[in-house]
Amino acid sequence: MSRVRERQQDVDFDGEGRVSAVPVRPHIKVNNGQTLRVAAANGLGVILQSQSLLADDVAAGRLVRLFPEHELPGRPMYLVHLRNRRKSFRLQGFIDFAIDPFTAWSFAHCCPTGIAG
Repeated sequence: MSRVRERQQDVDFDGEGRVSAVPVRPHIKVNNGQTLRVAAANGLGVILQSQSLLADDVAAGRLVRLFPEHELPGRPMYLVHLRNRRKSFRLQGFIDFAIDPFTAWSFAHCCPTGIAG
């Protein structure tokens, strides 16, 4: 984790029939979701992660959802592999494992959500 002065970014919220852009200027830079979760739980700011990853912290009261009347637009996810005529059982097993958490949740549960500590 490092303290930085990143340039401003906009986060789009979809609610009440319109999209609103909220300007955000990050003060720390982290490339690990678990570290973000812990930082927010300790009051270091607002994070953007999926509800499914933060469910335990929300249930325990360590984090709260911000703007529950708004949703963030979904983001596409891709799993890329070389296509050949014979897909191995190992590759197919990994593909099934990788997409299973997202097929088990409804669209609303797997989309990113604003959470604050």
